Amino acid sequence: MHPGRNVTLANMTAFPNPAHMGSVDKGTTRFQGVSLQGPDNNVVASAVSRLLTIDPTTTGKPLDIRWENSADWPGIDDDESYTLAIDEKGATLTASHQRGILHGLVTLAQLQTPDGFPYCQIEDRPRFPWRGLMLDPARRFLPISLLEQVLDGMAWLKLNVLHLHLSDDQGFRFRSSHYPNIASADAYSADELRQLVTYAARRGIRIVPELDMPGHVTSWLTACPEWGAGEAKPTRRFGVHPGCLNPADERVYDAIRNLLAEVAEVFPDPYLHIGGDEVHSRWWEENADISAFMAVNGLADSGALQAYFNRRVDAIVRELGKRTLGWDEVLHADMPRGITVQAWRGATARDRALAAGCDCIVSSGFYLDLFYPADVHGRYDPALAEADLVAREDALLTDHRFAHVAEGMRWTHAWRQVAELPPAPARGRVLGGEACLWGELVDAACLPSRLWSRLPAVAELLWSAPESIPDADMPARWPRFIHERLAEQRTALASLVGDDLLPLVELCEPVKWYARLLGDVALAARIEGREMPQARPYTLDTPLNRVVDFLLPESLALRAIAALDDDALRHWCARLIGNTTTAALPADIQGVIGALREGLGIALDALNGQLSREDARQRLMERYRPCGEYMPAALLTLAKRLT
Repeated sequence: MHPGRNVTLANMTAFPNPAHMGSVDKGTTRFQGVSLQGPDNNVVASAVSRLLTIDPTTTGKPLDIRWENSADWPGIDDDESYTLAIDEKGATLTASHQRGILHGLVTLAQLQTPDGFPYCQIEDRPRFPWRGLMLDPARRFLPISLLEQVLDGMAWLKLNVLHLHLSDDQGFRFRSSHYPNIASADAYSADELRQLVTYAARRGIRIVPELDMPGHVTSWLTACPEWGAGEAKPTRRFGVHPGCLNPADERVYDAIRNLLAEVAEVFPDPYLHIGGDEVHSRWWEENADISAFMAVNGLADSGALQAYFNRRVDAIVRELGKRTLGWDEVLHADMPRGITVQAWRGATARDRALAAGCDCIVSSGFYLDLFYPADVHGRYDPALAEADLVAREDALLTDHRFAHVAEGMRWTHAWRQVAELPPAPARGRVLGGEACLWGELVDAACLPSRLWSRLPAVAELLWSAPESIPDADMPARWPRFIHERLAEQRTALASLVGDDLLPLVELCEPVKWYARLLGDVALAARIEGREMPQARPYTLDTPLNRVVDFLLPESLALRAIAALDDDALRHWCARLIGNTTTAALPADIQGVIGALREGLGIALDALNGQLSREDARQRLMERYRPCGEYMPAALLTLAKRLT
């Protein structure tokens, strides 16, 4: 045994915060070997080797690991709880199920210090059984090696579902043996995906596949035009497309049956995601055969037609022994019973699904592609009352960080006006939540900057009780994996601007919400209800290689300003002003750097007594506005600091 340094609850860094963690005594120990007692030792032994550093020659007690149950593939009903006890007598990690052991090993890895493992008593369990992340390789392909890295990071955060959006208008990423021409040039083979499923399972993570239908299928129809109700052409643009499958054609259901059978054979998870979002019904409304089909079947409108389509597809999914999952547009009075709904269209979508008797996964509030800071995502507890969630949405409209997109954000409140459905005899359950990172502005190179600085906040909200989440600075508690990925992101950013100017550039953030993706013209058109004809500034051919692509959505560099006294803040401002040469910077960022330079000068004048703090604060707030696709984030932080 080694007494080591004092170890207290304050410097233990288990993440997410455990349900209960107590300190037995101040001290640490090292383990001499590991004892495994449970079924399927290979998975646990592999995790021990991957996560822990244990020297078998060290004097000490063994780490005793015991569990009772295991399974080839993770399941939603698995018991993920675990108990960890370390004291002078030794160490034990126990769980009912192997998945609890995997979480406990992650906690051990997070607690390990150069002095060993701290004495502690931990009893831990997740709040929700579904704690997920959706990635979108359909828009921009993500290589298997990157997906494996994402799975590693998810395990560090105790997330347990990776949802892969495998098809959309721009790409079809599953290589089908029935329809070999449907796959995009960059696509995953069945064997690659099987190996990925195994890789995930060894980390306690399920993979849920999605083939989006009946809309977002331009990639399907360019290969198999006979499945559509109109002519589709290959597309490189983003946004809603008119192409959709023909629900009146039996060949479509035969094709879906073949495709989903192939997908089901590769992915053992009980859930198949069928999409169902953003169906543009113009083709259906203009097709005479479909109109006749609707009349014969008593389908009053396109919503009823989509519900008919969903019932047919749900029957196929059930034949395959799976459960159907869809976006909240699948909600309809005639929807298939027992479908699980992923709620994304605002705070009220969850309760519409629950009232209709549907189990629900909450994604509203967890859209990582909107460039929101972590504290915003952390507000949307999936268990909150609907009124509280709506109030949190409304509060964003008066948050100065989003003043530049408030009108567009207000447009989404129209989703609250969706008609309620007849209540079901039994209310559905909230299974958990899922962060979503859509791929229009994300590729393999810049994914770390989009993902890792906010995903921890969502992960902790889904694992830990809100009242138990520490108020302490979250980055200080992040697992080392997160810090390593963000260090790589910082290196990529430095390669664009240079090490000298990097500290100044890191005081910027991208504009929020959909401002980058839509651009000014399409944003105005969306608010006016005429977005479809408008071009967006980004397409698949737009390279993501600028500073804005590698900037963190929330500047972590600004977190320290609140703790600076006036003298330290004065020094900080003066140092940065002396490092504001813009000649070496890319042209698109020179405007925001100029705004930062001006704002730092205003703050310095106030700190030197040459300008009142109130005047300085007002001037800084006035200058906090978009500079192209950038926000001078430091100006808002300085304004608050001078208040």
